Amino acid sequence: MTVKMASQMGRSRLARLLPRRLLACQFLANAGVPVVHNSRKTNAHYGSFKRLRCLLVLALSLAVPVQAEEPLTLLTGVWPPFVNPEKGENGVMTEVVMAAFASINQPVRIERLPWNRVRRATDKEGAVSFGWSWGRDTNRDWYHSDTLMTSKDVFAVRRGADIEWQSISQLTGYRIGVVRGYHLPSGIEDLRDDLNIVVAPRDESLLRMLLADRLDLAVTNPRVARHVMNGTRRDERGEIRLLTDRPIGSYSLHLTCHKNTPDCAQTVLRFNEGLRRIRDDGTWARITEEP
Repeated sequence: MTVKMASQMGRSRLARLLPRRLLACQFLANAGVPVVHNSRKTNAHYGSFKRLRCLLVLALSLAVPVQAEEPLTLLTGVWPPFVNPEKGENGVMTEVVMAAFASINQPVRIERLPWNRVRRATDKEGAVSFGWSWGRDTNRDWYHSDTLMTSKDVFAVRRGADIEWQSISQLTGYRIGVVRGYHLPSGIEDLRDDLNIVVAPRDESLLRMLLADRLDLAVTNPRVARHVMNGTRRDERGEIRLLTDRPIGSYSLHLTCHKNTPDCAQTVLRFNEGLRRIRDDGTWARITEEP
């Protein structure tokens, strides 16, 4: 699928035309208006008339329809609550991206696709995409924005579980659940052959297996786990404890595009400026604050 991208993200048509219209206004206001010497009252009358005509010319010129800047298409994959499906709320990371672009007056259109299609479109079709973790998902041929958010991995355990550990190597006797397709924290990946890894198809399945005593620990993201437990597992949310005081992995999330994509570097630079603005005015903190 070819992704149509907005290659021009410069000044709007109004910004380009307004200075010219102001000059034209001044020219027309001055043209053909006589100045009567030795008559302050008459000259004041003509001065008021000149200003009125200038305002009229400017008002008429601004009444001409101005073409809006074309939306920039952004691709991402579904990952609640960071990126929610199309129906309902956008998701916290989507809101950050939209707010950053809005701060620089750049309209956007969000398209949600399977993650493998998002990667292919970013690599081969000139797409701008977001939601990639630095070093884990990205490659050297992409430009990366400043950090959208920082995500972390933690262990989830059943309430009342007594699991003592100082390092991952001490967990060889436990059943450790992970979600298929997710990158593992380096400490677990390095010892994967020595650990008892159990794979779940989805985040919800992972926590259901933990509650059913089919797992001892589950590798999860705190936001994701809370989202699941506050949704379909609301009645059981008190039965799971998140070990947030001992994160086992941390990674930054970014907006990216391929270096061969026209205007890629400019897009990333302008987006970074938008990120800076929403961080400075408190918008970023408001969006990312956990309930």
